[in-house]
Amino acid sequence: MFWLRGVDHMKKNAADPKRIAAAEQAMKDFRIEAKRRKAEVKAGKMAERDFIGWLLKQRGIIDELKQDD
Repeated sequence: MFWLRGVDHMKKNAADPKRIAAAEQAMKDFRIEAKRRKAEVKAGKMAERDFIGWLLKQRGIIDELKQDD
């Protein structure tokens, strides 16, 4: 949800189309990796706290892409 709001924020503020495209690609990459990690949690291969920690770290990526808006 945080990623989607970040990309929408960039679009509303008429950010550079290249930055928007980079943010959209980063969001796609995030979704793929999150799905993989979530499956590891369900399979017991990753601790839930590690998954949550990873999620929180990912928030910084979209924040960096949104900068200068």
